[in-house]
Amino acid sequence: MDSPSHTESDDELRLRWAAERTLLAWVRTSLALFGLGFVVTRFVMSDAGQGVAHSAARAPAGSAVALGVSFVLLGAAASAAAALRYRSDLFAAGSSGRLPPGWALSFATSVIVSLLGLLLGAALFGVAD
Repeated sequence: MDSPSHTESDDELRLRWAAERTLLAWVRTSLALFGLGFVVTRFVMSDAGQGVAHSAARAPAGSAVALGVSFVLLGAAASAAAALRYRSDLFAAGSSGRLPPGWALSFATSVIVSLLGLLLGAALFGVAD
């Protein structure tokens, strides 16, 4: 005999959707930080490659590259933290103590974005040397 399946209440669905929207907002923020870090690093590298003289008022290229890589790594950390927060929010929202179906895709996407951010940070740091 089959046991009755658990159906989510309206409150559980509302909390689940809110957790998903929050996760997606953090992933968008992470991607924006990746882009900012990439642009800062590449701008400095292309500036140095064209032989533009650095005046005393400008920051050294090394510190600008470190700033760009820091933005990328901050984005990776934000994405990882968002994935962990999403999972804990789903556990807290569910009355059965189980994760709802379909949660893994959003969680995995956030984790993959975080890993790609780490790879981008390493690549930018490696290219800058």
